[in-house]
Parts: sequence; C-alpha cells; structure tokens
Amino acid sequence: MAEAAASGAPEYPASWEADVALRDGHTVRVRPIHPTDAEELGAFHQRQSAESIYFRFLSPRPTLSDKELARFTQLDYEDRMAFVGVLGDKIIAVARYERYDGTDTAEVAFLVDDDHNGRGLATVMLEYLAAAARHNGLHRFSASTLPNNRKMLSVFARAGFDVSSRIEDGVVALSFAIDPTDESTAAADRRERQAEAATVQRLLRPESVAVLGSWAPGGLGAAAVEAIVWGGYRGELCMVRTGAAATGQAESDPPQGVAALDEIPRGTDLAIVAVEAERVPAIVERCADAGVGAILIHSAGFAESGPQGAALQDRVVEVARRNGVRVLGPNCLGLVNTDPDVSLHATVATGWPPSGHVAVFAESGTLAAAILDEAQRRELGVSTFVAAGNPADVGVADMLSYWTDDAASDAVLLYMRSSGLPARLVRAARAAALRKPVATLGSVFLGASDSQQALRRVEALTRQTGVISVGSLEQLFDLGRLMADQPVPAGAGVAVVGNSDGAVAMAADACAGSGLQLVDLAADGSNGGGPGNAADYQNPVNLTFKARTSDFVAALDAVAQHPEVHSVLLVHTPPRMKRSQEIADAVVAVSQRHPDVTFAATMLGAAGTPRIGDDGNSVPVYSFPEHAALALGRLARYRQWSESNREVPTGTPLGCDIDAAREVTAVALARQDRDESVQLTLEEQERLLSAFAVPIAARDVVADADAAMAAVERIGWPVAIKAHRRDRRTRTAASGVAVDLADEADLRATWERMESVLGADMHPAAVQRYIERGVDASVVLRRTPGGGTIEVGLGGPVAALDDRQFGLLPLSLHDAQSLVSSSSVGRALSDPLDRVALVGVVQRLAELMEQVEEICFIEADPVIASVDGAWVADVTVEVCPPEKSLPVRKLD
Repeated sequence: MAEAAASGAPEYPASWEADVALRDGHTVRVRPIHPTDAEELGAFHQRQSAESIYFRFLSPRPTLSDKELARFTQLDYEDRMAFVGVLGDKIIAVARYERYDGTDTAEVAFLVDDDHNGRGLATVMLEYLAAAARHNGLHRFSASTLPNNRKMLSVFARAGFDVSSRIEDGVVALSFAIDPTDESTAAADRRERQAEAATVQRLLRPESVAVLGSWAPGGLGAAAVEAIVWGGYRGELCMVRTGAAATGQAESDPPQGVAALDEIPRGTDLAIVAVEAERVPAIVERCADAGVGAILIHSAGFAESGPQGAALQDRVVEVARRNGVRVLGPNCLGLVNTDPDVSLHATVATGWPPSGHVAVFAESGTLAAAILDEAQRRELGVSTFVAAGNPADVGVADMLSYWTDDAASDAVLLYMRSSGLPARLVRAARAAALRKPVATLGSVFLGASDSQQALRRVEALTRQTGVISVGSLEQLFDLGRLMADQPVPAGAGVAVVGNSDGAVAMAADACAGSGLQLVDLAADGSNGGGPGNAADYQNPVNLTFKARTSDFVAALDAVAQHPEVHSVLLVHTPPRMKRSQEIADAVVAVSQRHPDVTFAATMLGAAGTPRIGDDGNSVPVYSFPEHAALALGRLARYRQWSESNREVPTGTPLGCDIDAAREVTAVALARQDRDESVQLTLEEQERLLSAFAVPIAARDVVADADAAMAAVERIGWPVAIKAHRRDRRTRTAASGVAVDLADEADLRATWERMESVLGADMHPAAVQRYIERGVDASVVLRRTPGGGTIEVGLGGPVAALDDRQFGLLPLSLHDAQSLVSSSSVGRALSDPLDRVALVGVVQRLAELMEQVEEICFIEADPVIASVDGAWVADVTVEVCPPEKSLPVRKLD
C-alpha cells in the first residue's frame, strides 16, 4: 500500500475497513476494493447466476475481461469508489459508485453472491457507500434497474431514503439524496439492533451445541458437558475432542460419542471452547470452517492476564470476525436459558435459578457465579443469564438489543465493569428501557480513576436512558425480585398497611424518603363497590396488634382500589414473631384481585422467605421496610421516565446544515501543522454556529476605537468590548472584558484604558451587542474515547463555583430539557418558559458535536438566557482530525 502511495497511485483508505453484523447475526468484513482483488473479483463474478449478472449489468456478461477487472479494482476512492464484503478470503458482495462529471451525483450498483442473498448485505453496502460518498462531497445517488429486480428495489426501500423513480425504456430510474435523514438514521439503527439481537439468538437459543475441550477429570470441557447434560438441554449436543494439549500431556479417554476435531457437525449453532488460550485462535478458525453460528470461550489467559494475553484476545476476535462468527468471552463463565424448550445450562457455575422473566448480564466471572447462587437462594425467576467475562466481541449493547424485544424477559439486571458509555451503548440502553425496566449496579463505575466523574456518568445514564442505578448487589436483587413478581408501579402513590404503630411509621418514613407519596385515603369517599372504604383509614394504616386476617384483607382491598394508590407496602409484625401462613395467603389473594397495583411485604418472623405465593402469583418479602420502599420508589421513578419519554421526538432539529458546518471545520483543519487541535476564529465560530441555527450576540472584529464606533452603528447600543486574550470569569477592562457601554465617550475611554493595560493582547478585539436581560449559562461539550459528554450550569463570573450538570451524547430534546431544568441555571430560570430558548441552544450544540466528528471541544460561556431568547456571547471551538473510519454502523 505504501509503495502505491509513493508511486502516485491513490492511497488505499485502510481506515474504512470494518466488521459489521448482518441480519442473521453473522459478521462480514466490509472494506474498499483493492487492485489485488482482481482475480478474486473475477471468480466472484463467475459464481453468480445469469439472472443476477443480467440484473446487475442489464446485459449478459458471464465473465469479466482483464480490462474490466482493472477498471473495477483500480479506483481513486473519491469519484470512483467500491466496497467489497469479504468472508474469509472470498468476496461475497460488491457495491460501487461513480460520480457524474462535474456534479454531486453518482451512479450506484450492487451485486451480492447468490448464496448470501437475504442476509442484509446489500443494505449494509449501501450504508458504507453513502458514508464514503458524503465524505467525498457527493449528495445524491442514482441507479438503473429492471422492474422485476425486486431485490435491488427493496434495498432502497428499506434504507429509509426518500427515493423517486420513473420508468424509461423499460428500465426503472431511481434517484435519492444520501444526506442522513431522521428516517434513514432510524432505519439504520433498527437494522443494527436487529443484527445484534440475531447474534444473541444464536447464543441463547441454539438448536445444536458442540463442546470442544479436554476430557481430563476436572477439565473445563468435561465440566461444560456435564453441566449441559445435567441441565437437560433440549437440543443436539456434540462433544468434540480437540487433540493433545499444547503441553504435550496425553488427554484422557473421552466419553462415548465424541467426535474428532475435523468432524464438527456442519452448521452447529453454538460451539463452546475450553482449551488452552494459545490454541483458541486455531480452534475458532476450525469452528468457522464448519459453519458454526456463534462461539462461547470458557478459556482464560487473555486480556485479564496482561499485554500478551490482550494481543492473543485481539487475534481471536480478528479470526472470528474475518470468518463471520461472533464470540462471547473469552474468560467467560457461560450462559443460562431457563426456557423449558431450551433448558441450556452452558456454564461451569453450579447455581441453577428458577425459571422466570428477569434477564441478567454480568462481566465478572467470579461475581457472576455468586449472582447465580444468590438468584437461586432468593428464588429470583431468571429467563436468561449471560456472564461475558472479557467482552471482546459480544457485549452489553448486543444483549440489550436482544432483550429489548425478548418476550420471555420483562426486566433486565446488569453488572458492568467498564466506565465507558459509548453512544452505541447509550442508544441500546435507552431503547431497552423504553420497553422494560433495566437496572445496573452503578457503583462499579466508581472504580474509574476519577470517581466523581464516574458518579456523574451514572447519574446521566439514569436520567437520559431510564436505566435504574443502584448502589449495591443487595439493592440490585431487591429491585429484581420486585420486577420478577409484581408490575411496575403506575405512579408514586403508596399506601402502608400494618399492625404496629412503630413499624408502619418506619415504613411510611422510608416511602417518603424514596420519593413515594403517601396517598390521602380520605380524599376519595367512594369504595368502588369493594369490601371496604378507603376513607375509613388513615395512611399509614395501623390495624393494631388486635387485627385479624379479615381486618388485613378489608384494609388491603380498600386501599388498593383507591385511584391514587399505585403500590401497597404491607408490614406484618406477628405478636410472637412467628410467620402467619394465613396472612401470607391473604396478601397473595388480595394482590391477585388488584393486578394493576404493586404489592411488597415486610413480614417479621419470616426471615429467609424471599417471596410468598407461587410462580405467577407471588409477592416479594423484604427483611426491612426501607428495602421494599427503595425498590418501589426506584420503579415508580422509572415509570415516570418511560411515560415522559415514550413519545419524545428524535432526530436532527430543523435548520441544521451539516455540510456548511463541515466546510468550516475543513478550512480550520487546513491550518493545522501538527497533530493538535485547532481553534476556530471569530468568523469561523459565527459560520459554524449559524449553520446549526445557534444564535450569537451580534459582534464585529475591530482594530481601533473608530472602527468600534462604526460597528456600533450596525449593532446598536449598549455594547461590550472583548480583547483577544481575556478572562471570561471576570468582567473588567483589565481582564479584557468591558460590558454595558452606552455611549461614545464611555466606549472611547474604555477602549483607551484596555489598550494601555493589555497591549498586544488587546488585538484582534471585538465589539458585541450587550444583552441586558438574562442569566449567564455555561455549556461545555467534549468528545472522549468513552463517549461524548456535555455540561450545563451557571456561566460568567460564577462558573468556577458552580457544580455543572452532566450529560451524555447523543442528547434528545427531552434530555436537553431535563439537563437544563436540573442544573443551577435551570433553577435560576425558575419559569419553564424562561428555559425554552436555552434548551434549544443546548440541543443544537449537542447535535453539532454529534454530527460533525471534527469538533472535539465546545465551550459556550456565557450564554445569556431569558424568556426573550438565548444568545451565545462567547464561545471557544476546537477541531481535531476526525477518526479516519467512516461514521457508519460497525462492530467495536
């Protein structure tokens, strides 16, 4: 490649190579075509049917000539571009565009291997072609095809672009703009999630499993097979002997029915690998050759062991993806699916939780084993369980994409060790939480070097995605048990019922402290035809120690039918601390009569009893009222988030010109002489922000007092003078900022003083319209390897003293509203109408950072906000060379 560049040939864009998950869960390597592909391209062409070739070229062409192969593989990667989909060493798809001379339009064409149709390859190739075309300044694609070429027509229909078509001489002529739209972006996101879910489907619901490893007593291979057999797996199980270990030790005799390594059943859904780490890459390649769908790697000795192991882990992922296979692990404890139709216990852990509707994901193997044991002890009904180990390939975003639409899982519990929150994970978490509650152990992020920053990330994750963050494993299980047995509370209204004044008072305080609202039962005088009248009780309801079972039933029925009661917390304290089965049965019966109300119980004397009732009709039991109240409060807040976000519009705000913004950053980057960031000039700042309709207070760059007065003629009084070098935290002439200048004498005197104090630091200076009314806000955005961040708070002189509110990118309109309202500047702008304009600025700046990958830092401070509007009064923008990879879906 380097020789080609040196000889003047176009440089091959190696950074555009990527691995992509397809509709069926397998992967494909997508990369630009290269002159060395000529021979394989010719072989690919000859493998296709006459019909496919005719559809592609609109004429018979059984072979490609040497001249055609040279033309198709020797490109400039700008006006003429082509991508190939590669599996192993074979090309299985080709997509190309060619620009019409002197235009921003290119003709596009595809050809997918007949053996690989229906996998979503053409749509993926279109995404990559469009991204490369936009990178090279193109804006439209056109294509010509036959009316009966339904495959190609469906590709454009699914892509989400606004396609126009007409028939000319029996050929369908298609044309469409390739700039991203809300529809095309949403369609690409859906395809990405569907592909991720298909990968997990192969892992969690395999119809056939092969275990590859040693059968020595105590070995992982033998332990894996024993666990699968013991769990009663319903599919086909094959045991594969992998040969002598690398240490040279003889392998013990395998169990009966074991296949040799070259006899892996063709098309096996899941292979479980339990061999020495150094042998794993070769075993993975052998599995891929046999058409295995997915691979679970128990073996340890990879990234967790140091740099050498990390390199070996990268090699495993590279081999798997090159051959179209996804990997769970390595150093993976395994997975569990309790569905009776699957009954897969593909883990060496001993715990076997009861079947249920809670999905669990954990990265730590040791902790994952403890979670399985605890789930069994607490009778937490689990649908599926995944212990990822080192999530080198399949990770939490893939799992969330699967669980989002998994009918068997009503809730998700997560334990993640990573402190990074990339955009793909944020989007997957939000999509899942809009469908079902998702909870994570937030304290794991505090292991990062900056614990305060990690805590802020957790808070932002909770606010923007709806994921419920808890502080301990105990709280995670408390929440999981409530989600497993009861509905999510429809609101914050709660009633506390008990038979001890001290206990019910403690429970009521715990509910109030958890954000729940004790309902005034007397506010509703009707009993709805039930057995009791809620107005007969005070909340909390103390039935006293004399209460009989019938008293509990009457009170529970009465409060549960109150329209504002969404959850009921029972606190039962039997006189001799002896569990009452009669009370337990009564509570379960009442909960069944009110299926829309969430019930939780604290039953002193019932220590060790995780729930009362049976499968499908049970109420969780907690040791203390505060545990139940905390779980109820968190779920009630989640319900509020899901309802307020369900209909929130997504997509780019109106008036955003991405191309105009990129033109500005391209000019700035042209000034770069080292691999460092470049600050935009005042003129570039205005052009950039104007491209996304972010208002800047009117200003002019001036050289002297006379020019400043001329600027005032356009801007109007009052004005501010800002020196080139200034301290935005203060507003004095000596610090480079003078504000509220109302006449010529004041302006000239201030200019003279500033120039004498600042000297060369005065120029170039700016005269700006002074916004007289409003609150100073600060908006800071950063692009980081772990995902983009945004901070909002008070600006100007008090910015250094303010604890700004923290958010994650991408940022929806609702996220921007929440970020502003929960910040100190939101509290200063107490009327929601006063915050509307500032919310718009925050959303547009976030979208600017998200859409223009060259921008690495924005600090808008101050932004003057009021009911009249919001104007950026000062801003710093830094641009950096973007990642050389295309901004299109790909595996991490």
